[in-house]
Amino acid sequence: MLFFMAGLVGFHAKQAGRSESLAKGGFVICLLALGTMLLGNIIEFWVSELFYGTQQPGWDVMGVGLLLLPIGLLLFGIGTLKARVFSGWRRAVPFVFGLILALLVLSGVALILLSGSQPQKGFFGAVFLSIAAGWAVLGFALWSDNGKGASRSGQGAC
Repeated sequence: MLFFMAGLVGFHAKQAGRSESLAKGGFVICLLALGTMLLGNIIEFWVSELFYGTQQPGWDVMGVGLLLLPIGLLLFGIGTLKARVFSGWRRAVPFVFGLILALLVLSGVALILLSGSQPQKGFFGAVFLSIAAGWAVLGFALWSDNGKGASRSGQGAC
């Protein structure tokens, strides 16, 4: 989660001068979501082990982060599209990542409500795998962008 936060900070830093309040708000929500997910991991692996002698999942805390992250990415993604700092497909990465994650989270909630059972480990594996894949694509988009394909004047692509 810390590396994801660092990548998100880098992605935001590249467009900070041109981003609007929507992107900045989405960025803050993303950091808050990742922070709560990190806190859930700390509770699960260290705090509950210390107090209870066993690992108790911090799903309640992580669940807040899982619900906030797609919202933040969608807002951040819309702001990234409007800022037009990145070229080509790179511009849409946060929005598409947020959309995929939102669909996964909504389908997971529907699955739990319809089946009446506890969350499926395989499903959460898919959610976390999508977060890892999205983070990798986000990093590649930031690393590979040379800045020549986007218009700096805001009048459209060069």
